[in-house]
Amino acid sequence: MRIIKLRGITLSSYLYICANQENLPPIKKWLKSLGASYSTKDNIFGLVELFIAADAPSLQNNFSFLGYAINDEKQTISFDGSDVLPTSPQAGCYLQIQSNKLKTIISSDVFAQVSRFYFSSEGICAVSDSLAVLAELRRAVGIACKPNIEALLARSWINGITQQQTSHQTIVQDIVMALPGEVLKVRKLYSPKMSSERATWAIANSDYEDTLRNAAQNMIGFIWGIHQHESLSSTFNLSGGLDSRTVLAAAIHLHDKKSEIDIKSNIDRPNDFAIAKQICNKFNLSLNNNFSVYEGDNEKVERLANWYLCNAGTYDPLHSPAAIKSSGLKFEFGGHGAELYKGNYGWRSVNQIGKKLQSHIYEAFLSQSQTGLMRGGINAMHEYGSEWHYLFYRNSIHAGRSTMTSLHAARPLLNKNLVSLTYSPINPWQAPGKGQWSIVNDILVYLSPTLAVLPFDDERKNMSNEQVTSRHNHLGSLRKIEPYKIVGQPKKFAGKPLPCFLQLASQKGFSGGLQEEKLARLCRLDMVPSELQEHFSHLLIEAEKKFHSPEEYKAASKAPSVAVGKLLSMHLFS
Repeated sequence: MRIIKLRGITLSSYLYICANQENLPPIKKWLKSLGASYSTKDNIFGLVELFIAADAPSLQNNFSFLGYAINDEKQTISFDGSDVLPTSPQAGCYLQIQSNKLKTIISSDVFAQVSRFYFSSEGICAVSDSLAVLAELRRAVGIACKPNIEALLARSWINGITQQQTSHQTIVQDIVMALPGEVLKVRKLYSPKMSSERATWAIANSDYEDTLRNAAQNMIGFIWGIHQHESLSSTFNLSGGLDSRTVLAAAIHLHDKKSEIDIKSNIDRPNDFAIAKQICNKFNLSLNNNFSVYEGDNEKVERLANWYLCNAGTYDPLHSPAAIKSSGLKFEFGGHGAELYKGNYGWRSVNQIGKKLQSHIYEAFLSQSQTGLMRGGINAMHEYGSEWHYLFYRNSIHAGRSTMTSLHAARPLLNKNLVSLTYSPINPWQAPGKGQWSIVNDILVYLSPTLAVLPFDDERKNMSNEQVTSRHNHLGSLRKIEPYKIVGQPKKFAGKPLPCFLQLASQKGFSGGLQEEKLARLCRLDMVPSELQEHFSHLLIEAEKKFHSPEEYKAASKAPSVAVGKLLSMHLFS
């Protein structure tokens, strides 16, 4: 048995395989060609499990846990080595593999910040956060990588809802995405078989105020637990908006206890920075004063390879960090997740989106998005189906891009009880319009009315003294709060993809940076399945805007960059 040892952990990328003896030789040959190291485990029925991840525990231990899990009921934050690890999906950011003689269970955090894509075929099952890795594995064992024509046609539209998965079906036929809360199970009897147990998202029918207060107080307990641990540090990203301010409102209670808070705001966004500075002056907080923590011994990353390994086929924007921060025991807190309660797609059914598209593209998108809803247990015609779709796909994949650099990105607003409350008739702020009062406003007011009345970057977000006073009186005061207990041992991060996976990407032509000349060479219409080339031609026209005006279209989420990502993903089929 060989086990890779690096100085920390990363999930860019991992690979779990369970295979019979027939598939084992080509798998080992493929892994050898990549220079991969891995742990293995045999079972009594002749099957072999293999696991590749930086500094992962050996499969011989019957248990692997990477990242951290939050248990609000027990008020704990669990790391590797803990005896309080999840028995069902919890909040946090983690991958967990549990194994016995007959079965292996592969789970991740309940909001799927850690992605799991998988396939199951004759004599082999595999799970990875990388569609590119799974595609190459399939080829290695002689399984075709056929395009999913409907998924590709739906994704040919450049729109926020089609920048990532539109359903659990990926653009590679028979490779599937595990949804938030879904638990994967591999049965190990002679020939491995994959099944899944999908999550249920119950609608709250208890007290609105009590549910909200508990969620808000849990935010403080979680942040406090991280902040006070001797080997961990934390920083808070602050913009001029509501979401990051709500997280800061929980952290401010640590400042009241004379605990220093490290706050970071983007000086290149003057409106955000001005608001952040005003907040810090009001509360006597330091702003951008601890940059040595970030600059440290930064390691450069092969941006194009990292994008291909982490995003190809699953997330189109050209998001790929230029460097990995080596301060691997730092938690970065942000406001991601607030749109689960505020709304992102306009609180409508999915059939109301894209109706002006050409009929064949609209039909493909509608089929995919409704299939994606039903996979999560939601009626295809649900009046708020678009927001459930956001929860299942965009929230997990978009927010989960933080795993390209760390498993210590913290999203305190991701709370399953708040999701249940959002869709409940007891929620007084159901389906809020843009800028309207929502659950998030109530959390901010409850945590810090003083912070709530300060101006935002957009005056439409501002809350009057009367509103804040009224809601704060209604919600009441904070109860006694204790910091969450840290159990297990936090680990530093290696912070970049494993050399074997970088080799895989390089073999496909994905190495070095994101230079326009290189991107232009890789974006070829002849890589698109022939029956779809007509429908993808507009993507090449859009992509050329980036090649000709790189500074204007530098942002990863701009339409030309997204078009480039969609075209680069065609290399999955070559």
